[in-house]
Amino acid sequence: MVNGKQLAIYLDRFEDNSPVPEAKLELEVGGKKLPVSVHAPGEYEATLPEELKPGVTPVTVSLEVKGETDILAGEIDIHEEEHAEGDAAGGLRYAGWAAAALLGLGVATVIARKRASRRALGGSA
Repeated sequence: MVNGKQLAIYLDRFEDNSPVPEAKLELEVGGKKLPVSVHAPGEYEATLPEELKPGVTPVTVSLEVKGETDILAGEIDIHEEEHAEGDAAGGLRYAGWAAAALLGLGVATVIARKRASRRALGGSA
């Protein structure tokens, strides 16, 4: 979720939606590396140097969970919308929620696929 300069990342397991508190994240937004801090179990946050402008901003997350690593790439797509009463921030808020949800879903899916492939090969999950 993007709220002004704050970026929240929610990381949960695909199988049961439980939070992933033990993950280490490295975040790059628009080509700039940002420090990520733990906010709560499975909740991480970063502060952007400035609010995102309307348009497409690339996002890369390097993730490590219990020795397994992965890199996820995506983008945050923010559109300026005309509002009858001038509430331009509303569209940005919903775009941020959507981007965070897609990023979280992508992370959970990758973790689930890796674990499933290891189980299929007879390895430990």
